[in-house]
Amino acid sequence: MNPKAQYHSLFFADLAPGAFPLRISVETTNHCNLRCPYCPREESGRGFGYMSAPLFEALAGQCAGKLVAFAPQGFGEPFLDPKFGERLRLAHSLGVRYLDVVTNATLLDEAACRALIEARVTLVTIDLDGADKQVFERHRKNSDFDAVVANVRRLFALRQQLDSELPHISLSAVQLPDVTPSMPAFRAMWEPLLRPLDELFLAQPVTWAGARPMPGRRAATADELRTRPPCRMLYKTLQIYFDGRTSPCTYDHACKLQVGDASKQSIAEIWHGEPLRRLRQLHEQGRSGDIELCRGCPDHLP
Repeated sequence: MNPKAQYHSLFFADLAPGAFPLRISVETTNHCNLRCPYCPREESGRGFGYMSAPLFEALAGQCAGKLVAFAPQGFGEPFLDPKFGERLRLAHSLGVRYLDVVTNATLLDEAACRALIEARVTLVTIDLDGADKQVFERHRKNSDFDAVVANVRRLFALRQQLDSELPHISLSAVQLPDVTPSMPAFRAMWEPLLRPLDELFLAQPVTWAGARPMPGRRAATADELRTRPPCRMLYKTLQIYFDGRTSPCTYDHACKLQVGDASKQSIAEIWHGEPLRRLRQLHEQGRSGDIELCRGCPDHLP
């Protein structure tokens, strides 16, 4: 089975938090070389930086051997971290079973591609907005469409050259109104390169918990808030920011739902701690509207 599909099925299997999160995003840096208009990164108010080596190693060590997707990413471009390749190799050497990397591919040179392959990264998701150069460069401000395409092709080619099964490659296109017309060209461009476990992923736009209006997305009404089921993220995910602060919501760019500090607490302590238990309880009681971030969030995941 495609590992992404496997984790997706586990993610939606139930609302039991279990002993450990199913997915942990670890923000090695929130610096980025792009200025995408639908990304709220620069308005987060969290400052900018890089995760310390001891914290990253401690987090990877806690995830070693577990059924957990370890995603070294957050609100930045991971390959801006000069030690990112080393971090991937370290996580693999410590026994992390499932590495999941998201990148904008602007820095995907041969060394970066080799790091992904040598660290046995399971899945690389590359954010591409269709096949229209003008639209792409408007959405991915500061990027060069032709350079990104060349970089992505390099990853496919090097994987083939090294006869590596991994990484599986997911090419993601956010389905915005000016992107969808280029989908036939997008498929024609990339489908010939795909292996059976690769994919073209047509991503639905998100508002980042209401920070960015998106077509067809709106916050719940008061009645809907009282009757909607709990948000699945509270039972499956943790987002650990570069300074250790932790939120259960991967859309929480400002860390408004801080439930712990991974530089001072273990992942298990945060996962079973009172702040996160309280958020789950409010959702289960139909009181998610009591939580400011949840009340205005159109991205609720039932």
